[in-house]
Amino acid sequence: MILNFKRLVAHIFQGTRRKVFALALVLLGFLYGALSERLHLFPSYQLRPFFVFLQKNMAQSEVVLSGAPPADFRKVKSLDSALLPLESETFSLPMVADVNLSGGAICSIGNKVVLLDRIGVPFSFDAEAKRLTALQWPLLENNYADFLKSDRAGARKGFRVHGVLCLRDANRTRVLVAHEFFDPLKKSTHLAVSVLQIASDLKPIDAKWSRVFLSPPLPGTYYAAIGAGGRMVQARDNVIYLTIGDYDLDSGFGSEIVAQDPNSGFGEIVEIDLQSQQVRQVSHGHRNPQGLALLKSGELLSTEQGPKGGDELNRVLPGRNYGWPNVTYGTEYKSWSWKQKDNTGRHEEYETPVFAWVPSAAVTQVVQLSDFHQRWDGDLLVGSLKAGTLFRLRYQDGAVRYNEPIWIGSRIRDLVQTSDRRIVLWTDQGELIFISVDQSALNSDKRVEAFVTEPKGLSCFACHHVGPTNESHSAPSLSKVVGKKIASDNFAHYSAAFRALDGEWTEKRLRQFLLNPNEFAPGTSMVIEDLSPSQVEKAVEFLKRLD
Repeated sequence: MILNFKRLVAHIFQGTRRKVFALALVLLGFLYGALSERLHLFPSYQLRPFFVFLQKNMAQSEVVLSGAPPADFRKVKSLDSALLPLESETFSLPMVADVNLSGGAICSIGNKVVLLDRIGVPFSFDAEAKRLTALQWPLLENNYADFLKSDRAGARKGFRVHGVLCLRDANRTRVLVAHEFFDPLKKSTHLAVSVLQIASDLKPIDAKWSRVFLSPPLPGTYYAAIGAGGRMVQARDNVIYLTIGDYDLDSGFGSEIVAQDPNSGFGEIVEIDLQSQQVRQVSHGHRNPQGLALLKSGELLSTEQGPKGGDELNRVLPGRNYGWPNVTYGTEYKSWSWKQKDNTGRHEEYETPVFAWVPSAAVTQVVQLSDFHQRWDGDLLVGSLKAGTLFRLRYQDGAVRYNEPIWIGSRIRDLVQTSDRRIVLWTDQGELIFISVDQSALNSDKRVEAFVTEPKGLSCFACHHVGPTNESHSAPSLSKVVGKKIASDNFAHYSAAFRALDGEWTEKRLRQFLLNPNEFAPGTSMVIEDLSPSQVEKAVEFLKRLD
């Protein structure tokens, strides 16, 4: 009897071990699926908010990226404009954090800049403290990991965050993100708008993002999310405007024509009620509206990228058709014509742009300045990718009076104005560029002369100049060259030989360079006529005095 009892206990224990082992495997699989979203055998996706809630309450709300940044993390330069002397302060974020480049967007909350990078990783940046913070927000639910396993993953750089909008009221801030969304069950891609509530200290209030808009699935197999649009602006309380591009379907790459179909859901600007999630079309016939601004006058303006030529600034009016792809000021990329050859270079029978950039500058976001400086207040600023230029437009009575290019030298993806009146640019190189008025220079009201008489026998100014560098200059500025880091001027065409050099220009290094440029920077194409030792000394003394 005792022996049989022992066998029974052993059998039960052995069975229990098997059950415990099997249960442990199930739990491990469930946890892996919940945290990685790679296993769909369990209802992990539906329970994900629970894990986010645990993470939010058990972990810190933010992670300050510590450690002393390298010297090149911050650069200060002068910028030249027609009415104001400017100073730019550039912070290179990839030097201190793993930031996904070539996309993303920014918004401002007070003096802080909130950034979501290309795939939606959130950061905040405090320019006064010169500190980048990784925010511990819930993961943006775009299903990026599933997208990378799909047949559209070859266009992964287009799968991005397109726009960010921060809406503030007395007790909370809502962060709205326009982004690509992949449905792993239907294998379809969409433009989505997701919302997260955060507190005044930027901590998340919500356990997960809520989706307030989802476009129809992108038709066909062609995928070019670089033409998605995705800019937002607040229309009124709980209502926003959103731009939706044609995803290049009308450019001849895809087989569908969408922008002229008012029911396609693409190539249009829409109004979205954030509470009811009702969507109303405002206008259609758009290609890739990359910027959106609601002016103090109540006018709605959008910037739109055209094909080869013909970027546009449009005044958006309800019910209007802006003509794409039937009309454009641009051409096809491989010819001098548009596919409707009889109206190449014309924009007739449809709503006409207020202004157009020919050739294309690849224009991006547009903002109207307020309380920046009385000389600029009310003007429009437009960023650009290909041109690397910030455009200041004087817009009055429905017309652009003039367009001033201010060369930056980086691909400007997005721009905002902060509450401390500064302009902030976000670039595809991962830079945050803060632009402000150089008040000391303005107080002196003395512009640096573009040309200074140099000693006899020297010809530096045959190519170089003094003062700020702009896109028209063929060589870097020589202002304050002694003590300046080599290849650090606002000049886009430094040779690889010069970019490879470290350190600053000293008197000794200037002498070495002037005596033998190719020995100083092997591979440089710069040629200097033979100078005698006395001429070199004269040149160095002259360069030391340049402001």
